[in-house]
Amino acid sequence: MNIFSARKTLFLLISVVFFAVFCGCAPPAKDLGLNKPVALNATVGELTKLYESGAVSVGGFGIVAGLPGTGSAECPPKLRQELRKYIKKMTDMRSPDRFINSSNTAVVRVDGTIPSLGAKGETFDLRVVPLSHTQTTNLAGGRLFTTDLVATHRFFDYDQYSNKLGLAAGPIFINKVKDDSEKIGGAYVLAGGKITEDVNIRLVLNDPSYSAALQIRNRINERFEMRTATASSAMEIRLNVPLQYARQKEKFLRMVQTLYLSSHGNQEELRIASLINDLSNSKNKVPSEVGLETIGKKALDQLALLLEHQDPEVRFRSARCMLNIGDERGIATLRRIVSDRKSPYRIDAIDAIGIRARKNDVSSLLMEVLDDDNFDAVFAAYRRLRAVGDVTVSSRSIAGDFIIDSVISKGPKRILVYRHGVPRIVIFGGPLYCSRNMFVQSADGNIMINSRVTDEFVTLSRKRSQKSALIGPIRSSHNVKEVIRTLGEVARVSDRSLGRGGLGIPYTDIIVLLENMCETGTIKAEFIAGKMTEFSEFKNLNTNVEDEK
Repeated sequence: MNIFSARKTLFLLISVVFFAVFCGCAPPAKDLGLNKPVALNATVGELTKLYESGAVSVGGFGIVAGLPGTGSAECPPKLRQELRKYIKKMTDMRSPDRFINSSNTAVVRVDGTIPSLGAKGETFDLRVVPLSHTQTTNLAGGRLFTTDLVATHRFFDYDQYSNKLGLAAGPIFINKVKDDSEKIGGAYVLAGGKITEDVNIRLVLNDPSYSAALQIRNRINERFEMRTATASSAMEIRLNVPLQYARQKEKFLRMVQTLYLSSHGNQEELRIASLINDLSNSKNKVPSEVGLETIGKKALDQLALLLEHQDPEVRFRSARCMLNIGDERGIATLRRIVSDRKSPYRIDAIDAIGIRARKNDVSSLLMEVLDDDNFDAVFAAYRRLRAVGDVTVSSRSIAGDFIIDSVISKGPKRILVYRHGVPRIVIFGGPLYCSRNMFVQSADGNIMINSRVTDEFVTLSRKRSQKSALIGPIRSSHNVKEVIRTLGEVARVSDRSLGRGGLGIPYTDIIVLLENMCETGTIKAEFIAGKMTEFSEFKNLNTNVEDEK
């Protein structure tokens, strides 16, 4: 054999060994257990753990502007430096220091809580506090300048970088309504916080497995809609809340955890039978209702048999469950519950119809409730009719700061004011008119509403402070909605010179005027103060940075 033949033979031997080792003849790779089968007769909740961010305390430092000389120029040097940068970034203001130094501005700490399962774009209430050791006396009448919000447990210094979770801005609200909430002091911005990051909702598998992750993902998407679940690894599945459950996120997560991987055969029939029995006989009927809704259409026939059950709770839950699944056979049962003023399930039935029924059914079933004497029922119906855009509720934004809702109703005339969430003044039973002969004045004497018996109009005027010039008088009709609009809208100087436009009075002061007018009979309507945003909802920022001088 010559040298060339020997080299050729050696090359062939090396090639054979190479392919044997690397192309299939080598021992199999170690099994990492990531493709093991999953038990189909198990729920998603049994195979995974749910991880979602709970309520998150957030905060930041900002500036309240537009104060009537009640602010302060004092500001810690390090914070001033950061505020100066932020103002230049957000505006074309040439002299941020002049803005900060004005007695019409105040440096403040902003606190809030992003609610559990909060989604990008949703709003939440804020509490605003002047920095300690400053001369700021009052934040009334001011407006919070746009402020970044970060998680407070990660906030240790003014210039520390931290992931922004929300933005804060809006008019200051101070409770002045005469009720038990008077003891809750402080300045707030109602719905002034806006979430800027989507919540991360994850299912983490107890035993990592690619095949299990894919099966769980596919089952969730099959039951709800495509892209509800995304398998990002062998141990994690990310969830997106479907639009249908945007107002019922916690319920959606319960349904996901209740969902069985297998939906075929006799096992599902046995599950339905067991859940129907629990719904009929158990004391806690919530799990069985959720379980049946999770199964969906296959449970409808058995649920329909319970619509005439002797237990009113069983009738209600069966009807609601059917409507949630998409079957309208339960609407007649829900209608009877809504019509029964003594039913303990009346408000829940109103909500069920408002959330899941078709718009025409919502209108026809809930419009009559607006005429009711029970305000809880009226309020529930109003909220659901407003949400579907029914003609019985018309809305108007005033200066971008609050909303007036007018509700067509034959029931008692009422004025409801919101003190939690988006500021709203709701007029039930309009059109509502002021007395022809009236003189109304704010407690500080700066706002005046006047009309003589012979006047065809109401005159309104205001002063920013006792030392400032009078704005107005501006004319309005006697319609309460128009009076509120004139009080709240901000008009150009040219409008004011013609006796029209608005006075730019804060929502805080407008609702106190309305309370006074209802109490004195100037407006013949019941005044109702809505739930007050509570101090207990908020967490304080780390005070180490605030005390820096």
